[in-house]
Amino acid sequence: MQNTLNNHPFNDDPFIQYLYTSSLFQHQIEAVNEDTPFKLIDLQLMEYDRLKTLASSLREPVFEEAVNEAKSRTPSIKRKYQESFTSPAPASKADKSNETYKTAIEFVAGFRQKKFPTVH
Repeated sequence: MQNTLNNHPFNDDPFIQYLYTSSLFQHQIEAVNEDTPFKLIDLQLMEYDRLKTLASSLREPVFEEAVNEAKSRTPSIKRKYQESFTSPAPASKADKSNETYKTAIEFVAGFRQKKFPTVH
């Protein structure tokens, strides 16, 4: 089942609409940004193979060596790029003492208080 704003109990709230639109847009950007460079890196590896074949047929060992060195660096670049998209680890108890966590919790508590005031 796909999550949509229509399924949300407060779908008419402007703040919820903003959060939904913002998160959807961010997800689309991440999907494009994550996949596109991987495809380009794979194409680059294929070009290195073509250049290596050309260098070999021309009997240019220096050129072939340069292509091999460039190709050997590519998997490392790809791995570092891939690592930049891994999800951060969930907050541990030690992380909960940091100022960013405290600020976020205060924001959520304040928002909840404003959105759902206690009725006496």
